[in-house]
Amino acid sequence: MDAVFDEVLAGLVGCDASATLALAARLARLTARLEGLTVHTHVHLARQRPPDPAEGEAGEPYSTVAADELAAELGQSPRTMSSRLATAWDIAHDLPAALADLTAGLLNHTRLAALHGLTICLTTGQRALVEATMLAGSRLASPPQWRRKIHRIISRLDPQGAAKRRRRAHAERRVAIDSLDDGMACLTAVLSAEDARAIYDRINQIARTDARTDGDTRSIDARRADVLTALLLGNRREHVTVELQVVAAVGTLAGLDENPTELVGYGPIPATVGRALAADAHWRRALTDPETGTVLDLGHP
Repeated sequence: MDAVFDEVLAGLVGCDASATLALAARLARLTARLEGLTVHTHVHLARQRPPDPAEGEAGEPYSTVAADELAAELGQSPRTMSSRLATAWDIAHDLPAALADLTAGLLNHTRLAALHGLTICLTTGQRALVEATMLAGSRLASPPQWRRKIHRIISRLDPQGAAKRRRRAHAERRVAIDSLDDGMACLTAVLSAEDARAIYDRINQIARTDARTDGDTRSIDARRADVLTALLLGNRREHVTVELQVVAAVGTLAGLDENPTELVGYGPIPATVGRALAADAHWRRALTDPETGTVLDLGHP
C-alpha cells in the first residue's frame, strides 16, 4: 500500500485539471473506505479483548485493555482511544448498514458521524428506521443539509423526546472565551437557535447598511465584529465599566522599548496595545520579582 501511495504521488505532477479532479474524487472514496476499515479494526480488537470480571465492569462489552493498547500503538491518550473505541463499537452494532456504506466508499465519515451522534438518544428500533431512511435517500449537497434532515426525522419519530432534549440543551446555554494567537481571542455564545439567528441578523444588517467612510478597508467580517463590540461596549466603551489588568514595565509604557505587556487572563500582548490601554485607565502600582514576574506588592487603584 505504501508503494501505491508513492506511485500516485509521483504521478500527480503529470495530471491535468480534469485528471486531478477525478483523482480527488477517488481519494475521497478511498478515505471513506479506510475510515470504515479502521472502525472494523477497532471493533475486531475489542472482540478479542472480552471483559474481565475482575475489572468490575460487567456492563462493558470489552476490556479497557483494548483502548490502552490502541493508545500506546497510535500515540494517543487512553481517554481519546476509549471514546473512539466506544463510538466504533456503537456504530458497528447499531448502524451496521451505514458502516457498510462507509466501508464501500458510498458514505463519508462526516455524514456517518452525524447519523451516529444525532440518533444516539433513540431506541434501537428508531435508530434503525432513521438509518434506513437516510441511506435510502440521496446524500444531499452538504453535511448541514444531511444533519437537518436527520433532525426532522427524529422530531417526527420522538416529538416529546425532542422537546425534552431542547429544554436540557437550553439550560446549558453559555458564553465562553478562548485565547488565540497574536493578541486575539474567540468569544463564543451557545444560545437558542432563534436568539442566535436574530442577534446575527441584527449585527449583519447594521454592518451592511452602516455607511463606510472613505478609506475604510475592513472586510464584512471585521465590520460585523466591530458592530458586536460597539453594541455591547458602546462606540467609546461607555456602556460598561470593566477592569482589565495589564502588566507592563515602566520603560515599555514610556515608549523606551517594545517589550510585550501582559493582559492578565490572556497572556502577552504587543507593547502598542498595552500603551493604548494604559492611556485610558485607572493605575495601580505593582511591584514584581524581576526574575520570575511574580507580583510582590499591589497598590490601590
